[in-house]
Amino acid sequence: MKLKRIALLLMLVLVASVIAACGGDDDDDGDDGGDASAQSSDLSQTLSEGGITVSYPEGWVAEGDIDGLTLASDQETFDQANASTDAPELPDGGTALQVSILPSDAFGGSPAEIFDLLFGEGSEDDLFAPGERSDLTIGDRSGVTAPLEFTGDTDLSGALYILTYDEGNILLGIGIGGGDTFNTGVAESILGTVDLTEEEAATEEPDDVMEEEAETEG
Repeated sequence: MKLKRIALLLMLVLVASVIAACGGDDDDDGDDGGDASAQSSDLSQTLSEGGITVSYPEGWVAEGDIDGLTLASDQETFDQANASTDAPELPDGGTALQVSILPSDAFGGSPAEIFDLLFGEGSEDDLFAPGERSDLTIGDRSGVTAPLEFTGDTDLSGALYILTYDEGNILLGIGIGGGDTFNTGVAESILGTVDLTEEEAATEEPDDVMEEEAETEG
């Protein structure tokens, strides 16, 4: 199943009702752990698409459309995360992340209440089931997160994030990784940079023009 399709299914429920490496331990014994640490603190690339802006590590792949943004630690991971298969086969250590910002006035409720609404009842046919949710704060945004527990023989890990972006919007993040340990550090660093695209200049420009015309006529 496409990573974007998973996000879209969650968004439909929300509207209708509502990274580089998987380090197995905290030691920096290998190159993967060092890369993950560097990437989480060096978000030097920026993408603005679909009304959302995000920063991400150099070497990552990122694309956006009206549904949100999809990011991955490399091209192979990006392609596999968006493959039209029931269960993507991500390379070991690959990380993919789908990010969306949804209007909250359509459904209401806190992130915890939205989570309980989405996952109050599970199905054996689901690709994954979230584990126990816990409170999370990233910068000035608070909400909940839960690990994703994948069914079948898939060698995947992941995490779900539902955060309050502002009074009118919810930030939804879904991450999957190849291997048994999802790199939450990189994912949460990226989520901390997500913003709605500034449109103040576009909205203020007509007023400025009208004011200038009024002054000219006066």
